[in-house]
Amino acid sequence: MIANDMEVLSLYSAKVKRYTRLSKEQEFELFTIWNDTKDPKVREKIIHANLLYAVTLAWKFRNYSGISIMDLVSEGNLGLLVAFDKFELRRGIRFITYARHWALAYMTRYIAQCRIGGRGCVNTKYFYNAVRHTGTAEDLAEKSGMGVGTARQLLGTISDDISIDACIELKVMQDFDASLVAAKRSDVLSKAVKETLTEKEEYILAQRFMLDKPRTQASIGRELKCCRENVRQLEVRAKDKLKQALDGTCALELL
Repeated sequence: MIANDMEVLSLYSAKVKRYTRLSKEQEFELFTIWNDTKDPKVREKIIHANLLYAVTLAWKFRNYSGISIMDLVSEGNLGLLVAFDKFELRRGIRFITYARHWALAYMTRYIAQCRIGGRGCVNTKYFYNAVRHTGTAEDLAEKSGMGVGTARQLLGTISDDISIDACIELKVMQDFDASLVAAKRSDVLSKAVKETLTEKEEYILAQRFMLDKPRTQASIGRELKCCRENVRQLEVRAKDKLKQALDGTCALELL
């Protein structure tokens, strides 16, 4: 961590702690208003309520030497903004549960870019290909579409530090890939739910699998005024529909 970051982080954390955290009900109400009005003040309130989470997530990377934790916080905040634009209330989950994937993806990508070559001076795709490459610079250039000179520079930089940093970078890239894939899978699943299930089937799956404390089939049955067995059958049918809709997609294993 860069030394001056601690003071800045302390001031920033004190500021974002003043923003009101939202309950599940308040968050639901604000997203409902946003969907109806697109009021920027509503968007701002939701983002502000979750800024402290980016600080908490960035703190986990504090031991990465030479990495500015405030830059990581900024990257995490960008992830929150991307997640907000993609989030759908119909998911039945809290916003931060979804946004975490995007915040983590932006942070780990930043670390990967900084650790070798410096942020912004190396195309992310080129960087990933170089770390994973085992052949010559010419082979890397041909496979990745970069110039031979760029390939040689990347491979030379990596080989100077490969014993320790390669392991770190690969772990960072795996985290990035996993987070981004999880977010994309969630998008695919959400689209399938919207296009495939009835309103009741969607509600049952949300209550059964997307709450912090999942409800029982019996309690859902009492609410919907039907028996537990009927809820179970609707749940099974909804899962079967989704499996068919998601067959061959990256989101199938989420079921």
